[in-house]
Amino acid sequence: MRPLTEGIDAVILTHGGDVDGEGGISFYATVAALLEALAGAAGLHVSLMTAMNTSQSAGPSHYGFVEWKRRAERLVRISGHPYTIVRPGWFDYQGPGDVRIDLRQGDLVTGQPGVDRRHIAQVLLEGIAQPSGARRTVEIFSTTGDPVTDYEALFAATQPDEPGALDGVLDTNNVPVSEEPAQVQEDIARLGRS
Repeated sequence: MRPLTEGIDAVILTHGGDVDGEGGISFYATVAALLEALAGAAGLHVSLMTAMNTSQSAGPSHYGFVEWKRRAERLVRISGHPYTIVRPGWFDYQGPGDVRIDLRQGDLVTGQPGVDRRHIAQVLLEGIAQPSGARRTVEIFSTTGDPVTDYEALFAATQPDEPGALDGVLDTNNVPVSEEPAQVQEDIARLGRS
């Protein structure tokens, strides 16, 4: 029987959210199961789309799926795989002249900044293809200006996450691991050793 990862260089994961949080739980479970299945496939890049404000979700959130997206991000970061975590703005809220990709970090976005869905897809793919796309956690929006043509430079203008860190490099207000559910703490401990 062939290994699951034979011939695979990268995995791209996207998942919507729902207000009651049930979809978030399944998103987290999918990411955890995938990373378990990828154990031993060193070098396989994981590109993960989550959401804005995942690191700002300390305490009970009225958007439960955001809690689970933060937890999934943490698993990806400690998995040992190269990764790109993309936190998009509001889908399709960009203006007609917003043709430039705008990457930010720190999860400090307020309001309703929009993003073109095609920009999200491009950054998920280019995060895999560009050397500076690895170990990055970025928020993505669409803004005015010339379209991006140099994706290596786009990612190089951001900071990589610290090796082995649970949270994005510029994130603040991070939830302590001790406040995560027991299963999440166990998953972090197990995947962090693989």
